[in-house]
Formats: sequence, structure tokens, C-alpha cells
Amino acid sequence: MLAACALLTVGYAATRFEPVRRAVGMRPLLAPAATTQQGGPPLAKEYVYGGGRIIATEEPTPLPTGPAPTSLSATATSASSVSLTWAAPAAGVVVGYVVERTSALGGQPVEVQTNSAATSFNDSTPAGDFAYLYRVKALYAAGPSGYSNADLATTVVFTDDPLQPSATLVKAAHVTELRRAVAAVRALAGAGAASWLSGPAPAQGGAILAAHFQELRTNLNPALVALGMAALPDDTTLALSLPVKQAHLQDVRERVR
Repeated sequence: MLAACALLTVGYAATRFEPVRRAVGMRPLLAPAATTQQGGPPLAKEYVYGGGRIIATEEPTPLPTGPAPTSLSATATSASSVSLTWAAPAAGVVVGYVVERTSALGGQPVEVQTNSAATSFNDSTPAGDFAYLYRVKALYAAGPSGYSNADLATTVVFTDDPLQPSATLVKAAHVTELRRAVAAVRALAGAGAASWLSGPAPAQGGAILAAHFQELRTNLNPALVALGMAALPDDTTLALSLPVKQAHLQDVRERVR
């Protein structure tokens, strides 16, 4: 039978390696609440041994040292530029912010801005026709905060942007562009290829159907949910409105841009 032990410099809360500890006959790791709160003893790295070798380690996640930024908004302004703004935390002295971006290309967040005190940032490194997910954390003298809300930006250039109320007709190009944007969001979320049962996007001057916009929503919603974002609510007017209205276009565009 494998001998097992754990070395800790201080106790701390249970980790993701509890199943490993149980598998080698160890008791669950518990700690007083004070050791996991700001001002308590520093958290230690855990080593789990089995058969004379390390079979798992756990580096504790640093605790937030202050409130996180809020109201992050990311909007693509071109095929290679995303504008971000956020609200500063309501308390604490922030010395800078870190902006992180996730894309379908890498899958892991990367820092695109590391220590500016401004509550806005322009990311000029994206590529066209891709979707990106952003989040921000604040830096305090004692360390980083947790993360803000995440927000989505898709670098598809839209025709007639911004839409002019009562002046912009829904066009075939709008459907084609939104399909590209939805495909990019699905790639980011790992949701697979979209399914367009209504057939190809309408040709220039072709009929724009409610089915085109219903399918855009049907393909977009699972990706939004997978990214931790709210799905578009059902729109019963899509089944009734002929022709399709500008509002149907705007609803989808605002969720992917």
C-alpha cells in the first residue's frame, strides 16, 4: 500500500486535490477561517506524496486585496481595435490595472495591458473576424483584486454602423456580417460550427426572413451562456414581423460587437 503524507507550513482551506488526498487515505484538509482571510497567516503550498514521490501540488490562489473594477465594457471600433472602459472600485487606493484577453486562438487569458492607472484602454492587437473576451483586475499596494465582469468584443466590421433610426433598411449584408460574428463567438466559446437551416445568407437584394434572425439568436445563445454571459431573451415578434425590423438587427449586433 502506498504511504502518503502532506507537508504544510500553515493550514488553509480545502483544495482541488482533496480527491487525491482521499485516494491515498488522507483526511480532508480543513483550516480555521482566519487563515484564509486578509490579515491572516500567509497561505502555504501543499505537497501530496505517494510511494515516496510527489503526486500533486497545490499553489493557493492569492486572496483579493481590495474590491474589483466594475462595469467593464468592450467594443470593437475596427477590425483591429477594441475600446475598453470600466469603473474604478468604490474603495481602496488603486495603483494600476491589468487587462486580460481570451481568444479562440490561445484559449488562455493573456495580459494586454499590465499597469496603467487609467480606467480605459484601447487594444490595438486583435485580428479581424475574431471574438475576444476581456476582464480587468485592480492592483493595490498589497496585491491584485479579483476580476471585473467579463465582456465580449467581435472584430467584424458592420455595414451601416451606427444604424440610423427609420432610415436604415435591413440588408442581406447585415445578415452575412452577423453570421460571421456569431461564428467568431462560437469559436471563442468552443461551441462548434453554426447550423444555418434556413440556407445561405440572402443574396444582395434577396428576401430577409425572420428565420434568418431567429437562427442567429439560436446559434449565438449557447455560446454566450458558455462564456458566462446572459443569453438573448426570446423575441416573439420575429415570428410575426414581416418584413424584419431594424430592432431585430440591432438586438443581435449589440450582443456581438
